[in-house]
Amino acid sequence: MARTISATVTINAAPAEVWAVLCDLARYPEWHPDIRRVTGTIQAGSQVVVGTVLPSSGRTVIRRLWVVAAQPGAELRLRPSPSSGREQSFTLSPVDSGTHTEVVNSSTIPGYLVWLAWPLFAALQTRLDRVNQALKYRAEQDPGTI
Repeated sequence: MARTISATVTINAAPAEVWAVLCDLARYPEWHPDIRRVTGTIQAGSQVVVGTVLPSSGRTVIRRLWVVAAQPGAELRLRPSPSSGREQSFTLSPVDSGTHTEVVNSSTIPGYLVWLAWPLFAALQTRLDRVNQALKYRAEQDPGTI
């Protein structure tokens, strides 16, 4: 049994424009509220290294994530290891004849970790909402990045 927490936002930009923001790893620190550094490439099978700030302590931790799916303009899925049940994903869907994008940002926690993570679900929901709003702002307000 896994638990998935999701947040949805509609962005006034085409899926290709939103995808370009998600793939511009060097610029994540400019818009993502928790990320200080990202290196790697967005393609299935590749690895990215992410420096994330822990909200509770302000300390930066380095994580390696595997890109398990990267469909341009449609889907990005990352895992701490290729076989992990834990997953972070962005699903992009065109709306309004493709001029807007619905983004579903999800975190899936596998069954064996659900009971440990239960107290953190509200904070995770807030984090997903914050990331969506930052992505929306970046894609809509700063088109020079894409």
